[in-house]
Amino acid sequence: MCNCKAALPASLRCLPISIFLEALVNGVLLGTVYGLAGIGLAIIFGVLHIVNFAVGELIVLGAYTTFWICALFNINPIFALPISSLVMLIVFYAIEKLNVEPLLKSGEFALMTLLVTYALSLLIRNLQVILWTGDFRIIPTPSEYSFTISIGGTYAYFIRILAFAISIAITILLYLFFTRTMIGRAIRAIADDLEAARLVGVSPTHIFRITFGIAGITTAIAGSLLGMIYPFNPASGAVYGTKAFIVVVLGGMGSMIGAFTGGILLGLVEIFSGILWIGGMKEVVSYIFFIAILLLRPSGLFKGRV
Repeated sequence: MCNCKAALPASLRCLPISIFLEALVNGVLLGTVYGLAGIGLAIIFGVLHIVNFAVGELIVLGAYTTFWICALFNINPIFALPISSLVMLIVFYAIEKLNVEPLLKSGEFALMTLLVTYALSLLIRNLQVILWTGDFRIIPTPSEYSFTISIGGTYAYFIRILAFAISIAITILLYLFFTRTMIGRAIRAIADDLEAARLVGVSPTHIFRITFGIAGITTAIAGSLLGMIYPFNPASGAVYGTKAFIVVVLGGMGSMIGAFTGGILLGLVEIFSGILWIGGMKEVVSYIFFIAILLLRPSGLFKGRV
């Protein structure tokens, strides 16, 4: 007999503690990857005030890049991450150089970059269909990874724990980069006050390129990790793009730590809603949660700063 409060939904009142803990663990594990996916979007917005509508397609492109490298060289996907990160760094650099930089002096910079990134999302999605068709793919992982690990009496797949560890490590490295290095501080200075940073000798163009490069690396890794956990196809870009926007808005536009925290919240909401209700409802519940937070705290959970 449940002793939980009657005001709670029946499914939650009678949820066994073991299932609750398992959902909690898996929600955090998944949420850290969502957070990493949102970091690239957050830092670009924080520094350049650009809303990158192609983020979902670029996340999927990162997954396809790792999938292609693994198929071509027959290597462990974890070892393919540095290569795919380099590829996506080049892709993001090209986007900044060819699509964003020419618009910097435009009087309608925000609007024009929004339109350009939206057009870019359509272009990338159609190229993915041409190159890889619309079939679902999943990045193959070694059979040695196909086991579960007990965490406090609950079980989680090793690949999710590995994705969690990589996401945490990348986020910590980024935090140290932005707070402890001269380049990182220059990026934060540009984000805080562009004109003041320019007056003390910081080159905005150089910083913008570095920012896009960092976003390319985080996007490649996040897309690859998601591609090891879930099947994906070109249409997945719309799903992952929406999730990236949700975690960034939840955490506070432009806040890296906020985006990471928002990712964990989204992961928890998805896992718990999938357990308490029909699995297909988790997307709906996620959007309802997003709207509720937006209404209650429009500025997000954290101040929007890289």
